[in-house]
Amino acid sequence: MFLNNPSIKKSQLRSKIISQNGIDFLIEFLTIDNLTKKPLNVLKAPNQEVNRVKDVFEPPFEEGILFDDDFMNLGNHRVVFNKFPVKDNHLVLVSRSSKSQFTHLDLYEISELILLQNLINGIVFFNGGKNSGASQPRKHIQVIPFENISNDEFGIFKIYNRNKKEFFNNIVKIDLEKNHIINNHREYYLKEQRKDKTNSFNLNLTYYFEVLKIKQFEENGIEHLFVDLSKLKNYFNEESYETILTQNFEEYSKIVFIIYLNVLKNLKLINYNTLKNEACDIYNHFENDLEKIFYDYSLLYTQDWLFIIPRKSDRVKLQNGSLFLNSNSYTFSLLIKSEELENEIERIDIIKDIYTKL
Repeated sequence: MFLNNPSIKKSQLRSKIISQNGIDFLIEFLTIDNLTKKPLNVLKAPNQEVNRVKDVFEPPFEEGILFDDDFMNLGNHRVVFNKFPVKDNHLVLVSRSSKSQFTHLDLYEISELILLQNLINGIVFFNGGKNSGASQPRKHIQVIPFENISNDEFGIFKIYNRNKKEFFNNIVKIDLEKNHIINNHREYYLKEQRKDKTNSFNLNLTYYFEVLKIKQFEENGIEHLFVDLSKLKNYFNEESYETILTQNFEEYSKIVFIIYLNVLKNLKLINYNTLKNEACDIYNHFENDLEKIFYDYSLLYTQDWLFIIPRKSDRVKLQNGSLFLNSNSYTFSLLIKSEELENEIERIDIIKDIYTKL
């Protein structure tokens, strides 16, 4: 989409796969690094002031950067190319207003990332807060086409597509009935009866997704939840994902949104005691006292799964330098900038010496 676009400053990579404990890690070494030219402009924490530079997501944009000025014609977001990508056709869904990256995703954003993921056929990732790798203050969600990330050849993609039973533990399903936001907004309840189904929403929907944990993460005390969404096709009695988005998009988006909120709740990433005292609207909630209810996390999304991991740091210090890891690192892809780091990573236990530190 942006071949020969002079506005795009793509870094050059040399890649190889390191296999440890049944996981293929993609190690990508920056041979030409344009990422160091990327401007940094992020709040240290909510309510803390820093010296501000130009907002890189504020128009006007250089020629070739803007992909869609009003995505879904809702007036909420525009889509731009990442000016400093590592992968081709790296797109960013950006809030048109100055919305904080420290807010979690709302229903509109979930809806739009679902459509963008389907349009690009890629993986969506969200750096929720500085500790997950956010480098810009304006709310933004990123997507990279599968064809540009070797999706079936390494890491989380290979685990899910080929070796799922070996690497995941099935855990207790999320109890959607206890989601007080939905209970307090019954007008937004999903239909209690669908087609040939007679049970209530809370009793039957949980049969259509699985909540999993990666065994190695669980064994090493890394908090996370991996939700397999592939069975949701059965809920709609549809084989085609495209048909679901065409005929049941609003309902499908609400289901994914509800699952997302419940994952945040189960991982203690939302302070629900604060929410109970606020008049929350499901379309525009959590806009007040954000620092009281938001905790850093990484999010990855495809049409088949949703993966969320709490974060306490955006980098790991190794003997030969610091390794910066954003949400995309949880595909088991590591981006490095020195041969010394590359050699060190080959010698260490990647899960214990890197991922447990995040």
